[in-house]
Amino acid sequence: MIGLVDEHPPRTDVPVADESYFGTADVTDASVEQAGEDDRAARLQAKKARHVAASANLALGLEMTAKLLEPTDQQVRAGATCSATCSAT
Repeated sequence: MIGLVDEHPPRTDVPVADESYFGTADVTDASVEQAGEDDRAARLQAKKARHVAASANLALGLEMTAKLLEPTDQQVRAGATCSATCSAT
C-alpha cells in the first residue's frame, strides 16, 4: 500500500481546501466583530479588577507591616487560614 502512494505523486490540479477552523466563515460578520469587542472589553475589565485587588492587598499588607493599622480579627483568621492552606501545598 505504501508503495502505491509513493508511485502516485500528489495532484496539483485540485485546489486545496482550507482546513482552518474558521476557514469558510465570514469573519467580517457584525456579530463576530461585536463578540470580539465584548471579549476584549471583558478581559480589560477583569485585568483592571485584578490590578485594583492586588494594589489594595499590597497597600493593606504594607500598612500592617509598618504597624499603621491593626488587622481585624477576621483579617487575622483569614491570614492564618491562608498561611496554613498555602504552606500545605
